[in-house]
Amino acid sequence: MSDDPRWCQRRRVYLGEALTFELLCGAARLEAEAIDLTSDGLGLAIVDPLATVPTVGDAVTVRYTGRGASGAVQEALVRHVGCVRGAVPRIGLSLASGASGDDHRRYPCPDALPAFATAACPWFFQETLCFRILEVGAAGMTLRTAAPVLPAAELDFELHLPTIGVEHARGRLTSVRRDEVGVAWIDPSRELLKTLSRYLLASDETLTPASLRAGGLAVGSVERAVTYDYAATAADFEDVLALRLQAHQAEGHLEGASIDDMRSPFDAHSRHLTCRFGGRIVGYCRVIFVDGDPARSQYVALGGHEVPQWLWEAGFVEGGAGATHPEFQRAGLYVGLMQHMFRVAVQSGHRYVLGACPDELLGMYGEMGFEHLEERIVNPKPGWSFRSHLICADAERLLQDPPASRSAAAMASAVSFAGLPVAA
Repeated sequence: MSDDPRWCQRRRVYLGEALTFELLCGAARLEAEAIDLTSDGLGLAIVDPLATVPTVGDAVTVRYTGRGASGAVQEALVRHVGCVRGAVPRIGLSLASGASGDDHRRYPCPDALPAFATAACPWFFQETLCFRILEVGAAGMTLRTAAPVLPAAELDFELHLPTIGVEHARGRLTSVRRDEVGVAWIDPSRELLKTLSRYLLASDETLTPASLRAGGLAVGSVERAVTYDYAATAADFEDVLALRLQAHQAEGHLEGASIDDMRSPFDAHSRHLTCRFGGRIVGYCRVIFVDGDPARSQYVALGGHEVPQWLWEAGFVEGGAGATHPEFQRAGLYVGLMQHMFRVAVQSGHRYVLGACPDELLGMYGEMGFEHLEERIVNPKPGWSFRSHLICADAERLLQDPPASRSAAAMASAVSFAGLPVAA
């Protein structure tokens, strides 16, 4: 196809359809109406036939004043000058490309999971504008369309995002480049930004929640973008050890330690639950099968905790060594890991899950259904000391009592899935 703008798809417009513009050329201010539109520019009829018309090559500023107008302006170049109906001055404008007007990164939408946007056309009755979304980000999106659009207009979009659904957003057309249109969001909601993050994580395995937040997006739970299983190979286990170390060092602990320092005798009688994103392990927790032996208990043998006798008699598993990759923090992964911990506990014949945590995590585990048993000061490594709270969760009680929080409800759903028989 020729690069000559005259080859662009042209939409003819009758005078009187209210596609009005204001044209600024030097000190002159002219009123005009569109008589045709292309993805590259505009054909305008000057309302005042006695007005001084710009000449070919003049740079002008055009402002859309019709329906859906926002008052924004667009630079343009005069490409043609003529007349309509023999007397009404006509000019053809080629619109400047413009810029997106934001500093936030826009992320490409892959061909494998193409995204689309639609909007009711404010200029023509009962018409719908359809776009392919090329890029999307915290401040706006870049669209592709063969249909002509008007710069500076504000539209209500429906975003059709594969694997996610339909999301609504309002945006302003900020730039027009032949077949590409820039859009800036107008008061984007936090839910919109979270939805965009979910779509991007589902379509690009190189992204992380942290990188999306750095780009201005909000990130909620990304559980739908990950899978949960267990470490099945020696390589998986090495990745787990590396993740443990990385998570500790991100919190300022174990500086100078190595992966070998993370090996533990309790690993030999544990199931190692993993959370994977794009095949790589980004979350982890360990279920220790104590089998009534204090030497197999991390919290007794290392932490010095005292487990009540009734709990030894009932039997329990221990959960611990939880770690989340720093780039995936605050993305809802740990709740999913804890759900699988409860599932494993119940499916292996255990009603109780024992754990331990520092002061700052006691509230979080309480919301999951854990109850406090005792506390003491522990020293896991030289120079690292903290108050450790021994906590215990009763899987049967999670089903019997209405969950008091979303986290407890999530644990109860895992217990129910595992098929725990509840005593009458």
